[in-house]
Parts: sequence; structure tokens; C-alpha cells
Amino acid sequence: MSDNTGVERPVHGHITQAPPDIYRLGPVARLEHRHAIYVVELIGDDEWSIRSLDGRLMGTLFMVSPVGEEHEPVYGVRHPGELATEHQGTDWRSLAAASINAVLDADEDENMSHTFHDDA
Repeated sequence: MSDNTGVERPVHGHITQAPPDIYRLGPVARLEHRHAIYVVELIGDDEWSIRSLDGRLMGTLFMVSPVGEEHEPVYGVRHPGELATEHQGTDWRSLAAASINAVLDADEDENMSHTFHDDA
């Protein structure tokens, strides 16, 4: 690589490569959250399922806009079995984590409810 002096400078690492687009969700992604791995997979036009490794649906991500205010894609998330959008934002990882939390927290509440009633 040369600067305006005409002197060749060594290129270290991958400086000439564009940085990865950390905001754009590809066809398949893996997300580690709460000590488990989840798979985010494209299932339709701008729509991704969030599943545990055993295949349980944890939510659905969808693209709200390809370019938001900060020039990044905007995503929305729906919890399993719901039609309403729960959250929107540019960080698909946080949106997916929020949906996973909602499902796991509901499971914990259900387990606590059964435990409480079983003890009575």
C-alpha cells in the first residue's frame, strides 16, 4: 500500500478488507445466551426463526426497515404464538435475547406455579 510519498507500506492483518456488517443478519446465525446456543435462521423474506438446539421456537425476528435512522437495518421481534411486535431496534442479538428471556422466564414462572400448587 502506498501513501502520497510513493513509499510502499506493509499491510498488516486485513486492513484492506471491509469490516463485517455486525448489524445485518445473514441467512443463519448462532447466538449464545444464558449458557446455551440458539440458532437464528432465515425462514422467509426478511424473517428469521429463533430456535434452541433442540428445535424449540423461542421467537421470530423480522426486518422492519433495511435502513433506519443510523443507516443500519431495523428489526422487530415477536414471541412464539403472538402476532404483535414486542420490541424493535438495530441490535438483532439483543432482540433475540429478549425473546429467549421471555420464553425461559415464562417457563420458570410455570414451574414455580406447579411447585407451589404441588406443595399445598
